[in-house]
Amino acid sequence: MDIFQKEFWIYPAMSKKVHRLIIFTESYVFGGDQQYIGDFAKVGLELFDEIYYVGNPEAFKNEKTEKLFSETKFYPVSFVSRSRLRWKLRKFSKILRAGPLLLASLCLPVFFIVNFFILRAVLKKTKPDVIYAANGGYPASFVVSQMAWLGKIRGCRCVYSIVNTPTPRPRWKQGFGRWIDQKIWGSVEFIIVNGKVIREKLLNLYQAPDSKIKVITNGVENKKLDRPACSDLITIGSFSRLSPEKGIGDLISAFINLADKYPNLKLKIPGVGEELENLQGMVKSAGLSDRVEFLGFYAGDSHVFLQTLDIFALPSLYEGLPYALLEAMRAGCAIVATPVGAVKEVVSHGDSALFVQPENIPELTEALELLIQNTELRENLGKRARVLFEQEHTKERMAACIKEVLIATIGKS
Repeated sequence: MDIFQKEFWIYPAMSKKVHRLIIFTESYVFGGDQQYIGDFAKVGLELFDEIYYVGNPEAFKNEKTEKLFSETKFYPVSFVSRSRLRWKLRKFSKILRAGPLLLASLCLPVFFIVNFFILRAVLKKTKPDVIYAANGGYPASFVVSQMAWLGKIRGCRCVYSIVNTPTPRPRWKQGFGRWIDQKIWGSVEFIIVNGKVIREKLLNLYQAPDSKIKVITNGVENKKLDRPACSDLITIGSFSRLSPEKGIGDLISAFINLADKYPNLKLKIPGVGEELENLQGMVKSAGLSDRVEFLGFYAGDSHVFLQTLDIFALPSLYEGLPYALLEAMRAGCAIVATPVGAVKEVVSHGDSALFVQPENIPELTEALELLIQNTELRENLGKRARVLFEQEHTKERMAACIKEVLIATIGKS
């Protein structure tokens, strides 16, 4: 009987809660990765006496994070990373950022040593039994991967998650990177991903062990559908942070293309981000400030907002599996989306959505116009999307899958 088993007496049945789970991440803006972590934490509350949410201080500085993790203990840690430096330099031009970021890349082995002592102190103080190391993409946060490896050294079991599509590692990082990959895969019990495309990328680019990969797609709470009656006004909208990869500039360009021909069109854009001023400038230059509404940080119920939209647009350049897509499906919206990441695993072209290629404004314009003109198509796409949501993407279904992985992690010997 190992130490873990002897201390908590949980085998073979879950008769007593184990003691402590720590969730470790590196995050700078609230998005789908934080939401996924929050859903994981809620399931963890059923199995653990204490949960610590450990991460860089910037990860805790927003209202949504505080609400989502209200039942966990926050533990800010000031580790060093290239990502953190990039965040602190975000208001400077690319030219001014280039030098410090290049130096940070060259200092990766130094960061590794410094973070070794920082993370070891965290583990010594929190004494976790299970670690959930939550990465956004891959390779992404090196320090999250390092935590998984250190946890294994200290005898902790670890679950690792990747919820954005992995990207190829630069050639000059591949030698050190391959060593890190093997350390991570050998240190974790499971690798959770939220899309088959992410699984395939990990297998092909990083030789992750297929036996450890578990696909658990996002889920959102099932709420009653109560869409308002159709009217002459047609409202298009999005629901994302306002950053370049979300493609909101393309959506505005398409709206500008259609605005003169369809005076009954309105566009609603919630969210905040570095693109806000540029997007507002586009609208002002087109003379459409009275028809495009920037809602800012949206703290209300997304289900209520999305039900006011006739058409939901997701023009992202890349994604994992966006929660906004599932929320739009739940709301019965007609969806226009780019088939990036796991989007095409959830909805299909012509059945539950219309697909357009990323950064293709003429295609986006054409798809929006088709839905503007065809009320029946809008309604059919929305109804089909709602059915798919109810069948595959409820929060209850996601929670059951997470719980299964956690119980298996606790029960490994």
